[in-house]
Amino acid sequence: MPLSPRDLDAYRAIAAGDAPHDGQPVDRLLALGLISADPGESGHYLAAEPRAAAQRLMAAAQADLTRTVQRMAHIPAIEGLARHFDGHRMYGGPGSELLESREAMNIRIGEVSRTATTEILTAQPGEPADRDPEIQRLGVDRTRRALERGLTVQSLYNVIAWGHDQTRNYVDVIVAAGADVRASENAFPRMMIIDGTHAFVDNVIAPDDRSGGWHLIDRAAVMWVRSVYLLLWGRATPWGDLSHAVSSGLSERQSAILRELATGASQAQAGGRLGLADRTIGKELSAIKITLGAQSLYQVMAWWGREQHL
Repeated sequence: MPLSPRDLDAYRAIAAGDAPHDGQPVDRLLALGLISADPGESGHYLAAEPRAAAQRLMAAAQADLTRTVQRMAHIPAIEGLARHFDGHRMYGGPGSELLESREAMNIRIGEVSRTATTEILTAQPGEPADRDPEIQRLGVDRTRRALERGLTVQSLYNVIAWGHDQTRNYVDVIVAAGADVRASENAFPRMMIIDGTHAFVDNVIAPDDRSGGWHLIDRAAVMWVRSVYLLLWGRATPWGDLSHAVSSGLSERQSAILRELATGASQAQAGGRLGLADRTIGKELSAIKITLGAQSLYQVMAWWGREQHL
């Protein structure tokens, strides 16, 4: 708390050789070393050189800061002991924390990822979008560092990601570095699991809020999320087995839509599973009819059925 106007008036009076006015406080001036009691005259004070007092305060603050930093340095190792504590109990400590912004999510993910020791599993659903090249480069660097530390890195994408050049190039780089990547034709939730002790998911309580998410710490909840991830992973296609387009010239996204429709799904259901809007589905189906020279969706699906049996 800064010095008040009354504190400053009191110091100016004492520095001029006068006594402070009645009612002017001197306790803070004494505590800060700006004045001292006059041993020769009761009730009077002597002003101290303020620059020297400021230097003493600075030295004391720096010492406190050093001690604080030293104590904080123990936090990652202490938090890392939780897995030894939780491993012998049926619960894993506090259940979860709401991270109310994407920035808060990224900060917490970064903190947890830096102390990871075994695995980082991620699932990125929906339609890919262009990213800032610098952010993409940082993502590649983080993945490489994790692999260099001996971690298993697995990433799950929607199959339509193959048709997005930037995403495909990014995945090719991390696969070459040692990451394992697969793609799924089915819808799945966004998630990230680290060491089987931390999970990050979207804000499922308020699904319309896409700005933040939940950090799950409870052992049972995290392992359940991990089991869902591994189930999805087992049904997904290895990245290297995907083809950029079918022989007809359809994109991977268009092929994924037709695969969904071939199962009997409606256009709305196909969009929901692939994370695509109804308008996008309609636009892609129109493009498919133009590519194939078809007049109706029935003709498109008849062609697709024949194509799959060749």
